[in-house]
Amino acid sequence: MWIIQAEYPADEASWMLAKSWDRSIDLYATRNIRESKLWCEMSLKWMELVMNRHYRDLLKLTATLETNPPSLI
Repeated sequence: MWIIQAEYPADEASWMLAKSWDRSIDLYATRNIRESKLWCEMSLKWMELVMNRHYRDLLKLTATLETNPPSLI
């Protein structure tokens, strides 16, 4: 499954991450290990997408901060 960042808003990507992880846990609880593993792997892909977005946003924010504050002297 290919996840294309442009197709998913940040909130929806976070929702998909949570839902796919919850699904993997539900399947594991019913001892459907194979399907649980597949859903867990999918949720980790979503996590990568979500975390990359947060990291990019954080980098943009820190780039706008002043690195050399004015001296008090």
